Amino acid sequence: MKLDGSVASDAGVTADAGSGGLGADAGFGGPALEIANVPHGSACRRASVIAPILPDEAGHWVATRLVPPSYPFRVEQLEYSLGGGPRAAAACRTELAHRVRVYLMPATQTLEDGGTAATRPPSAPSAAGLTRELSVANTASGVDSLGFDGGIRGRTSRVALTSPVTLTAGQVIFVSIEVVGAYEGLPDGGLNVPTDGGGYLSDGGLAPNVSLCIDACRIGFDGGAAPLAGVDAWSNSAVEPYPWADTVADFGFPFLLSVRAIGRAQ
Repeated sequence: MKLDGSVASDAGVTADAGSGGLGADAGFGGPALEIANVPHGSACRRASVIAPILPDEAGHWVATRLVPPSYPFRVEQLEYSLGGGPRAAAACRTELAHRVRVYLMPATQTLEDGGTAATRPPSAPSAAGLTRELSVANTASGVDSLGFDGGIRGRTSRVALTSPVTLTAGQVIFVSIEVVGAYEGLPDGGLNVPTDGGGYLSDGGLAPNVSLCIDACRIGFDGGAAPLAGVDAWSNSAVEPYPWADTVADFGFPFLLSVRAIGRAQ
């Protein structure tokens, strides 16, 4: 995985089609609340993106652990910020179809290596019956004045849970996003990097060196607290079992992913 410190803002973001609204329900009639580990949008003073190194890391997963302010807490919607624009080995494209998974589990649950869910997701979540998977379709729609669709701009993806999940005392939620990508090397071993800055070829087709890039926000750069380990993880594989690595403790990244869960407390 790679970290890029030059990223577009998600000002003027668009929502995914069919995301729906948040509605109160019996027992969860309070205001909508956001669970997040870092600021996002204009509130993030220094942003970056986390993206796969192509071709080896195409289809890997990122995951963020979120803890509600109180229990029980019903999660109704997921949000995450996507970066757009050219990068070193690929163009970040925000409209690419991908999958999102939700893992709901007790923070004290023992994992395969003896660790707990307080620090990372399980390596084989489907076997443990922990996966709620949602598909996010390709969201390209319309073409701007430069001939590129909205995928070259940063945006926020909003995914509604048609069947909300409720966290009870001691539970945490992991939101995991598939970091899709496509790659085609040149005959001389070089990279087929698009030159238009938008990930498109001259004939209007989508360039093969493209990937989904997840926004991250740096904290502590102005003397504040450093980002915490045991919050964000990288799967190091496109398939189970996932040998998760901590993006802070193992990779030394000073950023945390811009991923949120929206819901209501009882």
